[in-house]
Amino acid sequence: MADASAVKLDFVRKGMCRMSSSATVPWVDLCSVGLSKMELSDKIENKVRMYTTKLTCHLLEECQVGNRKLVFLAVTVLGKEFLVGTSDRPYPIVTQKRMMPDAPSGVSDTEMTVTFTSTHPALTVI
Repeated sequence: MADASAVKLDFVRKGMCRMSSSATVPWVDLCSVGLSKMELSDKIENKVRMYTTKLTCHLLEECQVGNRKLVFLAVTVLGKEFLVGTSDRPYPIVTQKRMMPDAPSGVSDTEMTVTFTSTHPALTVI
């Protein structure tokens, strides 16, 4: 996770992007419990194809996002990177749900869902 203003893209084309000086972006690692899930879907609205990316993860504690414009870098177990959001509108919407188990064997965590809807899918970082 990083502030959207810190991420500069060299180009965006055909679902791929290249980040300029990505090493200098102040990324904040989110320590998730288990693996996160990313779902990609698309539909036609008003003759325009709209893509929705939904990233869901379980965190040990709530992430303070406030009203900041954020982008997320999702890394697969094989090392492939996807950028969810860009420095331009629309920005991803972050919702969090605090889970309190009703049984002693349950897990207490925070489910964070990042939803990004745009005219392009989650961008593959090359």
